[in-house]
Formats: sequence, structure tokens, C-alpha cells
Amino acid sequence: MEQPLKKQVQDFREGDSIRGKFAVRTKETPREYRNKPGKYFFLGVGDKTGNISLKYWGVADDRMLIDLYNSLEVGDVIEIAGEVAMDRYDNVLTITMDEGVHSLRKCGEGEYKPEDFLPVSERNMDDMMEELHAVMGSVSDENLKALLESFFSDEFFSSAFKESPAAMKHHHCYIGGLLEHTLNVVKLCDLVSYTYPKLNRDLLVTGAILHDVGKIGSYKAVTSIDMTDPGKFLGHITMGSAMLEAKLSGMANFPDVLKMKLKHLILSHHGNVESGFQSPKGLKIPEAAALYYADLFDANVKDYLQEMENEKNLEDDWVYLRGVGNEVYMK
Repeated sequence: MEQPLKKQVQDFREGDSIRGKFAVRTKETPREYRNKPGKYFFLGVGDKTGNISLKYWGVADDRMLIDLYNSLEVGDVIEIAGEVAMDRYDNVLTITMDEGVHSLRKCGEGEYKPEDFLPVSERNMDDMMEELHAVMGSVSDENLKALLESFFSDEFFSSAFKESPAAMKHHHCYIGGLLEHTLNVVKLCDLVSYTYPKLNRDLLVTGAILHDVGKIGSYKAVTSIDMTDPGKFLGHITMGSAMLEAKLSGMANFPDVLKMKLKHLILSHHGNVESGFQSPKGLKIPEAAALYYADLFDANVKDYLQEMENEKNLEDDWVYLRGVGNEVYMK
């Protein structure tokens, strides 16, 4: 009996014939074959159930391949028919397509629903916002409490914060991801503040709530998550610092030292400069160290969990996860 065509990423298995509509997540410039004329290219594609790599193999005359590649942009929706295979280099499932054998077509706007292509946090976003507001209500410093209120009383900011992803491809890369990640970091920082009572708990928690606010303007999410031009030029740390400065400029009585410490938390939350994560400034106060490690902890644990979820259909006990650079036990 002929097997039905698979249409969702979460259902794909090695050897499947598939047909469906998928959002273009990433593009890689076409490459030359090593031992014969012609080119091939990679796309990252996905739907709300997951993402997968696509390899499009061209023929010796590469004019059609180049035209096809140039016609596609990140965020487009494409309808494809191809095969699922295990990539022999990366040991991950991949859609493989041969020019002239399989089909790839760009879809018009009326042919799809954007909500079919973006994953959403498994946690209820309204509940998470309630939890975050409860923590804000526990901040006793009146200046920090007023600052948080100035951010979250803005309906546009609050809505964007609630729905924004936290990344394109890594941890919390889905609608509601920024809120979920922020709440996790806030909880970790709150716990650390009770473990180390010499830390300024109000400062640390406020910094945790605001540390990634720049991501609101760094990402755009329609059918795919992509970086905005400001995100590419400036980055979320610089943008977050500018957003904080704009709020603080309207608070004349905000203490100068507290202002500098709070800005420092945002500017340094990716760790010391030599860590390679693009922090403009190294860690100068213990609250900055606590925030950095809480942020790193949540990001790394979530990366593992997401990578394992992406490969959950494999039957092997041990699987090499490229995103975490390690072989992981899957059972």
C-alpha cells in the first residue's frame, strides 16, 4: 500500500516523500559542485511544528537554479515536493530535491495563513505576563518600580514584549519566546538573590526583566523570524540600552549611580568582552555576574531541550546535536 505524502516537519522520517508549504527561514549562497559542473544551494525551511534543512541540487546548466534562488527571500512561503534523507555530513534529516525531478514553487499571499508557520510558546502567555507583573510588584525601590511601570504601562511595548521571539534559530525562537526566557531569567535571579542576600535584589530583578528589551526591535516575525535592519546594524544590547536611556531621561530624580548600574546590567549581560558574545562592557558588579550566568544558564538548557525535541523522531540512543556541539543521550 502506497504511503501518504507527509506534510508537516514533525512527521518526517528518512525515506519519506513529502509535499507541503513551508516558510523560508534562511538562505545560503549557491555553491559549485566539486567534481562536476553545476551548483546547489541550501535553504532552512519550516512550519509551526519544526524546521529542517533543504538541499536543492541543480544540473550542469545552472541558469534555472540561480533564477530560482534569486526569486526567494527569507519569509517567503514555498510549496515543495521532495524526499527526506539523512544528511551524511551532519547526520540530520534533510529535504533533498533534484532540479527537474522534484518541484519548488513560491506561493502568493492568498495561498497560506501566516499563523501556520510560526511556532508559539507552549506556556500560556497571559499567565506568564501575570507572573512577571507579580515580580514587578515585589520590587520595593520606588525608582525601579516607576521605571518598570513606565515600560509595561505602554500597551504597544507590552504587546510586543509578550509576543516577540527571543532568537531566530536558537533558544526560545518562537512567538512568546522573549517573555518565556525573560521570566525564566527573572526567577533564576530572584532565587540567586535569596541565596546571596548581599546582592541588591531589586536592581538584579529589574535588570533581569529589562535585559533583553532590545529584542523587541531586533526581530520581525511574519511567516519566519528574521532580524530587522536595526537588529543587524546595532544589536539588541545597544538597542536595549537606548530604550532604557529614553525612559530614564524622563525621570529627573532617578539616582545617577543606580542609573549607571542598571545600564551596566544591560550592556554587560553577555559577559566579559573576551567571552565573544558581543557585550560592550565586562562585568563590574556582582549583580551583573548573577544576571549573566542566569541568562546563559537558561539559554544553554533551552538550546539542549529544543535540539533534542527537533530530533525526537530518531530511534538512536545517542545523537550528535550540531547546535550544542555534542553527542546527547536521547532516551
